[in-house]
Amino acid sequence: MNKNRQWSKKPVEIADLWMSRGDSRTLQVTVLLNGVPQDITGCKLVFRAVCGSPSVSLDGTTDDGSVIITNGPGGVAIFPIQPAMTCGFPNVRIPMTFTWVLTDLTNTVTTVETARLTIAPNL
Repeated sequence: MNKNRQWSKKPVEIADLWMSRGDSRTLQVTVLLNGVPQDITGCKLVFRAVCGSPSVSLDGTTDDGSVIITNGPGGVAIFPIQPAMTCGFPNVRIPMTFTWVLTDLTNTVTTVETARLTIAPNL
């Protein structure tokens, strides 16, 4: 990636997402610069979702393979949430904030997306 590129000052915010506790869900990000997908081949991506409690969080990174770059040249990556990752959460509505953070090939760190994910209780 070119060091001279200017990322937007405010992370892109998307609509709220939700899932039921103990379900599977795949979250996807497309890394854009001025509306154009950026090549993220070889870059590091970190996904982090948190609530007020440290025991209620979701974490993933390309370093451990839990975040998967599915289309490097198109800037696309996913974070698959498996049932075991949320089934131990309290059975209440859990509002979380999540971020996708990119470390590019020049070691520039940028938050490329932030949004909300609600884990709904199962009945």
